[in-house]
Amino acid sequence: MYRFIVKFCLFLTPFGVLSVLEGILPATTFTHRHYEAIKFVTSIPSATAWYPNVVSEKIAVGDLCHHTKAAIQKTEHWITDQYGFRNDTFINTPRVVIIGDSFIQGSGLNQSETLANRMIAHTGGQLTVYSMAPSNLNQFDQFLQKGILKKPDWVIVAVVERNQPTPFKPYQENQLIRLKNLVKNVLSFQNFNVFLDKMFRCYSLKWAKARIRGENGRGIPGARGSGMFFLRGKAQQDEIPDLRGVSEIIQGYDLYCKSRGINFLFLPMPNKESVYFEQVPLAHQPKYLAQLDCELVAKEIRTINTLELYNEYRSQSSQLLYHLDDTHWNPTATDLVAKKILTLLKQDP
Repeated sequence: MYRFIVKFCLFLTPFGVLSVLEGILPATTFTHRHYEAIKFVTSIPSATAWYPNVVSEKIAVGDLCHHTKAAIQKTEHWITDQYGFRNDTFINTPRVVIIGDSFIQGSGLNQSETLANRMIAHTGGQLTVYSMAPSNLNQFDQFLQKGILKKPDWVIVAVVERNQPTPFKPYQENQLIRLKNLVKNVLSFQNFNVFLDKMFRCYSLKWAKARIRGENGRGIPGARGSGMFFLRGKAQQDEIPDLRGVSEIIQGYDLYCKSRGINFLFLPMPNKESVYFEQVPLAHQPKYLAQLDCELVAKEIRTINTLELYNEYRSQSSQLLYHLDDTHWNPTATDLVAKKILTLLKQDP
């Protein structure tokens, strides 16, 4: 029995050393971009969904063509605050809070190119903007009730076209939640849970397995000569969200903000397939976002017709609004939308 235990420990030693080493190495060592690298993926208790207090730089590639000849390298500089959100610094009293998904977080973008930072830059730093992404209005309500954030003037909620928005549910804390939060805070001390998460997620083994199998990005190539890749391609036109259900959820967001004395703005993020439909190719531009815009306008909900904004821009410029090898928008698009939002805020103070 003793010999068995010794042999078993010797067998496990290399894996133990590898796990500890992976916990020490930078989070991006075995990934092709930051989005997967700094996300909690194990069941280790954590107070944040993403690694907090990150300052990292990496030569990254898009999610659609990684480890292929079509991959396009770009520098990604990332900073996350104490709550794991991608901000240069935490802001307790922002005038604008932007809630959204990986578009708002800035997957594929440099730190200065995120929507929040473009809005701040265009106002010379006079406008305080806080980005909560990936997140939803439920977590914003939690932050507001717990005093982490003071009431802003505006809340902007962005949802990508292909996703169903999360219905709003007010935050309610009970004894069990308090106990769980206590455990999370203890493990978060000195980022210990980040170390544990990196240890047990086994990214080094998954990376090795993927390289042996020759796995790569499975983006769907667009029209010949376009150099563009898509997430779903032609199949995207068959995945139409429930228009009435989505508009009712967004109306719930608006009602919640009104009850709190906060101005609300909805910002739809078009699918790449909708913007560049002719490159998919699709016979016609999908109509879902235009129909959703009409629904929201009829309900007197502030919204930006982002797809129409992109169409107008494309009629005047050949510069791309999305990365060729990624599903997400590029700096040209974030700058365009930032200016549009700021124009709206000035018109409707």
